[in-house]
Amino acid sequence: MPAAFVERISEPRIKDFYHFWKARRCASGVPLKRSFDPTSMPPAWLPRITIYQWLGEKFLIRLVGTYVVDIDGLNPTGRFLEDILPPEMAEQRHEMFRAVLTRSMPAYYRGIYNLGDSGRKMPFERLLLPVSASGGEADHIMAMITFDQRLAPRRGFSMTGSMPEDLEVIWAE
Repeated sequence: MPAAFVERISEPRIKDFYHFWKARRCASGVPLKRSFDPTSMPPAWLPRITIYQWLGEKFLIRLVGTYVVDIDGLNPTGRFLEDILPPEMAEQRHEMFRAVLTRSMPAYYRGIYNLGDSGRKMPFERLLLPVSASGGEADHIMAMITFDQRLAPRRGFSMTGSMPEDLEVIWAE
């Protein structure tokens, strides 16, 4: 993957997570899901990780880290991505996530979340990494997200209905 992709990532934890993924790639071009052993990761990463599984038509949210739950105000573990987002956002995310799997290629995106009716906005950065449960085609996504904590809302403030504005997506090549 070109250095230009990594250079566009501004958050150090996300950059390190990308390098962690890259070091675990196997012959298929994507790492095995089991190579992401939580005991081999820095503890600060775990609360920021979300795992999605492709089930043929939808993405099942397998795990959501506590950092994400605290910011979002809900835990969507066990629900489908497409069912928890507004339709226009669900379609966009579904297409982006499918592209990560079909291309076996990471995507990094950043933007600004509108935090409901409060008028507050919070910058975020997110990395989507394809992984495989079996060593074949990518069928899971390991994602890491960070929010600008200087603008973080109080615990329990829901962002579920918010739509990112100025979304910038960067694909690894």
